[in-house]
Amino acid sequence: MTTTQPESPDRNDATDRLWRGAQPGQARVLLGVPGGAPPTPEGWWCVRVRCDGPPRLLGPVLEAQRQVDRLVGGRTPMVELAADRVKSGLRRRLLGEEGEPSWPGDGDLVAALNRLADTVDGPSALVFEAVEAADAATLAFLARAVARPGWLRPALVLCLRATPAPGTQAFSGPVADLVAAARRAGAVIIEPPAAPAAAAPAAAPDPLAALPPATRQVLRAAAVVGEGFEVALVGRLLGLEPMEVLLHLQTAHDLGLPLDDLGEGHFHLHAPLVQRLRGELLPSLASAWHRRLARHLAGEETAPAPAATTPEPARVWVDPPRPAVEAAPAVAPPAPPAESAAEPQGDPAARGRAARHSAEAGDVDLAVQRYLAAARELADQGAVDQALAYAHDALALLERLPRTPERRRLAALALATSGRLRWEAGGGGSEFTLAAAHQALTDALKLVAEGDDVALRAEIRRLRAAVAYDQGDKEHMEQALDELAEATRELSRAGEPRAAARLLNDQAAVLVALGDPVRAAHLLEESLQTFETLAARAARESRREGRMLTADEALDRREVAETRHLMARLPLHVGAKPGMELPALERAMAHAAEAEEIYQSLGAARELARVWQTHGQLARRAGDQGAARELLNRAARAQLTHGDAIGLAQTTQAMAGLLSDRHEHAEALRLLVDSVRLNHGKGSPRGLAWNRRTLKDLAQRMSEAERQGLAPMIVAVRRQLEAAEAQLGRVELPPEG
Repeated sequence: MTTTQPESPDRNDATDRLWRGAQPGQARVLLGVPGGAPPTPEGWWCVRVRCDGPPRLLGPVLEAQRQVDRLVGGRTPMVELAADRVKSGLRRRLLGEEGEPSWPGDGDLVAALNRLADTVDGPSALVFEAVEAADAATLAFLARAVARPGWLRPALVLCLRATPAPGTQAFSGPVADLVAAARRAGAVIIEPPAAPAAAAPAAAPDPLAALPPATRQVLRAAAVVGEGFEVALVGRLLGLEPMEVLLHLQTAHDLGLPLDDLGEGHFHLHAPLVQRLRGELLPSLASAWHRRLARHLAGEETAPAPAATTPEPARVWVDPPRPAVEAAPAVAPPAPPAESAAEPQGDPAARGRAARHSAEAGDVDLAVQRYLAAARELADQGAVDQALAYAHDALALLERLPRTPERRRLAALALATSGRLRWEAGGGGSEFTLAAAHQALTDALKLVAEGDDVALRAEIRRLRAAVAYDQGDKEHMEQALDELAEATRELSRAGEPRAAARLLNDQAAVLVALGDPVRAAHLLEESLQTFETLAARAARESRREGRMLTADEALDRREVAETRHLMARLPLHVGAKPGMELPALERAMAHAAEAEEIYQSLGAARELARVWQTHGQLARRAGDQGAARELLNRAARAQLTHGDAIGLAQTTQAMAGLLSDRHEHAEALRLLVDSVRLNHGKGSPRGLAWNRRTLKDLAQRMSEAERQGLAPMIVAVRRQLEAAEAQLGRVELPPEG
């Protein structure tokens, strides 16, 4: 619940130790507080969230955001993330693009939570209780928050019910990482004093003994759902209306059963009680309930599956997400139906919970498949921490089983997912290094024999190439090229020309980085010819049959547009031969115009804005300043609308150069301020790196007199950048081509 200025809280010792000297923006960690944080002192505004409710990804953080909105009023989002903001291969490097996930970014969440401190009159705090029960994504977010003091402007209070034994490190995994991050950042860590030995308490009456049989059965079902459970889900399990479940819970509460009501149909049972209730169940009933819960959470029929039936293994895929118009690969599992009201719509945690219940029911193979499906969905959304946890859960289950060919393939999928996530995370500890990503992908490739699953082998090779590319030196670049070439050959031999052709643009990106634009252009021409042929054939067939393009056919058109965009950008990466500069720019602008037309027809707004950006840069090099300014302004407006922070940073760099040509340096600096603000708010260190490069370029282009005249603005922008990068971290861009 949200607590606002309590009248006269008890000033006990625990309260004094917690709140004495507390400051907004400061983190405090309380260990060994089973009853939660002490009351809020007078004058403070506090939002409190329990983390031990039903599992939901980022659930406690999103609940805190909801409570902040309720307390200080509704908010209007600055910009929403585009649904098709994705990373799709090394070609993105040549396009100058970096995908941004659709999962809420740290910057978005922090900006929402900071509204508490920015709006209320007086000090404020965010209190998270039972933190050790939070999901992996929440624990990772909190660890990043405490590692950056002052990023969250309200005070941050984290309460753990457990405490390490003296001289030991009882915490493990993400909880240990969180506590360690707090210690490194200098957060205040409060541990309870050693309690004096107490006499053995008198035996308390057993609250379960007095329960009516029907109420006890409801509590058993709740225990199977989990320590944190939803009334609606228990009702679905037992065929009861939610009101009936609530009345049974009220009866249990009246009889003294320890039961925490978290609000909105969410409850929590203490762990010892859960274990006792589960222990009362017949194994067959427990398995049947777990199986029914798994089917419901997976969006399937709620009736229990026959115990003797082994479902056919689902096919799970690990390639980075394609734009929204693309259909799922043929080997991907079908999208599940919409979840019921018992599980939040679109919450991938439902798939993870379904996997856990499948494992409890003994359907281990199905549990592995569901964990991998959940991991893939979360990876597509950018929820790296939870996706990696699910991939590890799948691997842990597979280690308990004998390795069949299908399980080897599933283990390869889990390792490939793990490698992809480590690569995309781009830092953040030893688990997320490029070396760790390469090792996971190497282990995955060893599990897939040549000819077993050509598409999976090709995908793993493509991911290995991406990791090698990001390692950056010439040897790794050549390894990336070899991986892509081998994947292309394997797909071609397997009769997959479309999939093979899609790797040509990635090879072109590597060749440009290696300084071989001639071979890169040859591969782009080959890719363009392949997909233009496919797109033309599809257009004829769709007109003849009077139908819309299929998802695959629309993707072929998108490939044509993207390849033309790549060809348009070549002059921006490598210079043309002397005397051929203008013809090269004219050909590039013709490619950009073709790409614009296709993206407009597909409604791909983000890609269209990036093409306008490229076209504007080409027009500037061709000497058409008016066209360049119009195109770059159009790109900037679209990128602001769609929240494309990195795209706007790159457009800002191009526009700043254009303004600098006209000695409009002050206007360029004002534009840069807006871009820094957007990238800071969106939590984009890479966008800030583009802003830093722009500021450096601007300063170098100014005369000494201009630099002196604009020195206060330059210093202000530099300080704004430094403050943003101090919170989000600083990354380096590769050298410009």
